[in-house]
Amino acid sequence: MRLRILFVEDSEDDVELMLRRLRDAGLEPQWDRVAGELELRTALADAAWDVALVDFNLPGFGGPQALAVVREAAPDTPAITVSGAIDEDTAVATLTAGAVDYVLKDNLARLAPAVRRAVEGADLRRRHRVAADSARRALFATDNAPIAAITVAADGTIVYANAAQGRLRGVPAEEQIGQKVWESNLGLSLDWWRTVMEAVDRDGSFEGEATVQRLDGQARLIDAMFGAIDHEGTRFYVGWARDITARHEAERRARESERRFVEFADHVPAELWIGTPDQEYVYVNEWLARDLGRDRDDMIGTRSPDAWGEEGPSRTLPMYQRAARGEVVDDVSTWSVGGRDRTYRSTFFPIVSETGPPLIGGFSLDVTDEYEAQAEILRHAERLRRTVEGAVLAMGHVVETRDPYTAGHERRVAELAVAVARELGLAPAEVEGLRLAALIHDIGKIAVPAEILAKPGRLSVVEFNLIREHARAGYEILAEIDFDAPVAEIVLQHHERLDGSGYPAALAGEAILPAARVLAVADVVEAMSSHRPYRPALGMAAALAEVREGAGARYDAEVAAACLRVVEEQGFAFTP
Repeated sequence: MRLRILFVEDSEDDVELMLRRLRDAGLEPQWDRVAGELELRTALADAAWDVALVDFNLPGFGGPQALAVVREAAPDTPAITVSGAIDEDTAVATLTAGAVDYVLKDNLARLAPAVRRAVEGADLRRRHRVAADSARRALFATDNAPIAAITVAADGTIVYANAAQGRLRGVPAEEQIGQKVWESNLGLSLDWWRTVMEAVDRDGSFEGEATVQRLDGQARLIDAMFGAIDHEGTRFYVGWARDITARHEAERRARESERRFVEFADHVPAELWIGTPDQEYVYVNEWLARDLGRDRDDMIGTRSPDAWGEEGPSRTLPMYQRAARGEVVDDVSTWSVGGRDRTYRSTFFPIVSETGPPLIGGFSLDVTDEYEAQAEILRHAERLRRTVEGAVLAMGHVVETRDPYTAGHERRVAELAVAVARELGLAPAEVEGLRLAALIHDIGKIAVPAEILAKPGRLSVVEFNLIREHARAGYEILAEIDFDAPVAEIVLQHHERLDGSGYPAALAGEAILPAARVLAVADVVEAMSSHRPYRPALGMAAALAEVREGAGARYDAEVAAACLRVVEEQGFAFTP
């Protein structure tokens, strides 16, 4: 047995003698010796000792003083008084001062047994203290636990109740002691208590819900748990109870919310579902089940391939995966349902879960009828577009039959105008409106006598003024036609110039439509590069020189630059 022993002794010889006796008894001490108060306090502070052997007759430092220091500085270290001679009064004084035993130096045979008893006694006292401290802490924890705790005798008498039990009942815990459990907790009955005891006696425990009524009349739902302890032949029932009123109400509201959602979802004219990322259904509405000819309950737990066949996974899995990464995915697909092809617009979206991977929610609307109607509208719009274009070309042909020298002029102007408009980045709808206007920009010439249009020589002032009216005449012809673009206005303005020198209204700057500015440049280039009754063709070089010279004055600078790029850099050429 290895022990740490502190000798409070002034005689080294006496220490050696005591060590010999201890070793002879099978003890192997680790030891130290001190002889004064300061040394003693230092030794006690620096290390833990199993026992202190104190000489009662220390010079200048008596045994009672040494025992007091040990008791103060190391209360868990037992002390034994060792003295050469001691009377009965002195022995009592040493025990009173804190020694657990005393041994005479002329009878050291008692030393080893006394040391063993002292160490064992100290260990026992430590265990008792730890147990007592643990019991106090457990009682404190139980007294202050956030859930109700009671101990009940076999006859139903409450013998312990904590503060939470008092709050649950609305009656101080100490006032419940001595009451029957069914009397203290209104709402519980004697039959209920018998059920609890029978379950505990039979199964070892009881757990269940019950409703108790507080003194103020409030009803509280509790989750109660009981077990049993047997103490000195008497059985006690120990119970814990949690107030689950709020939780129960939250669960009720959640169930009600779920019921309303299901009722709503079943009446939505769309297929609704919730699934896992690997396409396993956890909810489907009646609409989806009905469309697939399946029972809704049977679909829960099945995967999309089971419902849609092998075509489904390859088409929907990418959408599920994207939604699982946090995207909201919109998809339009055609599916075979009931032997018919149907078009569905579907949305897949993530539903965040606090306990695991997100679920995937989705809904699909059957938009077959809408898409077919939209397709019919597009077909009708295309037919109408072709009709309008046919009418435009027919009107252009009318002009050409009256002015054969300019045959193909409007078509060639339209070619260049479209190329320039695209170079400028105009929107497709604007480009199309410009193209239509270019194809009939001279429609107003049907109001000009044919002999003036084909006159080979110089026109008179009157004749020239008649020619200038063709832009306004064209506007009046086209104004009542409902184009998708301001075609009539473009035709009206195609002879206007940026500096206000044009006709018929002498418009300038921003007052001229952008499309009309493009048409003006294209018209000039084609007219100068082509043959006319009153002059031969001047050529493309002369036409571009005119555009370059008039850029920023007569012609829009950006339009002029785009025209030059289209012809000189991109190689544009009129078709014959």
